[in-house]
Amino acid sequence: MDNTINELVSDKVTNLVVLRQRPGHTVYRIFTSNRSYILKWFNTEDKVLELQVYTLLHDTQLPTLPVHGQTNRALLLEDLHTSSTLRLASPGDMESESTGIALAAWYCQLHQAGRQALLDKNHDLSFLSREIDELSPLSLQSAGEILNLTHLPVWRLAIESIETLTSIYRSLPHTFNYNDFAAENLALSPVNSTPVQAIVFDYDCFGIGLAYSDWRNVTHSLKNRARDAFAHAYGEINQLEKIIDEPLSVLYNLVVASSRQQLPDWAKPSINTVTTGSLENYIRHALEL
Repeated sequence: MDNTINELVSDKVTNLVVLRQRPGHTVYRIFTSNRSYILKWFNTEDKVLELQVYTLLHDTQLPTLPVHGQTNRALLLEDLHTSSTLRLASPGDMESESTGIALAAWYCQLHQAGRQALLDKNHDLSFLSREIDELSPLSLQSAGEILNLTHLPVWRLAIESIETLTSIYRSLPHTFNYNDFAAENLALSPVNSTPVQAIVFDYDCFGIGLAYSDWRNVTHSLKNRARDAFAHAYGEINQLEKIIDEPLSVLYNLVVASSRQQLPDWAKPSINTVTTGSLENYIRHALEL
């Protein structure tokens, strides 16, 4: 760890604070005599998804947090608490029209870059996965047993239909997916700056999929004018993507939730979708494709 800091930071380090520890990585704030940085250090010898994504997005010229240094196990990033050019989004920003417009610009650029990269055989994107890779008759059977859903006819329908649904999904145009939008992952330009610039960061869940998946993810998190502004600025969505995403996003949420020791709060709406009949409607509508 000390060698990594010395390799990335040229100034003398005066303090080091642990901000977050998770399996696989630790996030630090590093203070020097002149400024502070965020260091994300990965505790693995394997190739790290986020490091590869930063390189990929740099190549595609998509705006990211400024990277002040990088090794095969660490990223030295702009500290949003002291940056003069970016700040961490606040809860109020999630209701702001300007936030919605800025986010639409970032996601449109992300999705355009993804479509182009997937057509470019010079890009090796084998390190990126698709969420639907987790969906199979076996994974649904296991999730249903853990979540006590296997007695429901709709769950049997889901197991019987999943291979057809994922086949339809794979036939549609794909792009880059951020997959994990939330206020704590959003950087914005300073207050009163015009136009507002948005940068979405933390790429632990970055992958490939349908553009609508990100659209759904963002509009679920934004509120009021911000949500409306994002939808308007982003432009028309592909209705076929929406139809196939509706059942598969629910099933993916529940497969992931079944791996947790307790049912996460974010999975409860998906449980309701199963028990109220909405999932069955989603599946049958998608199968009509």
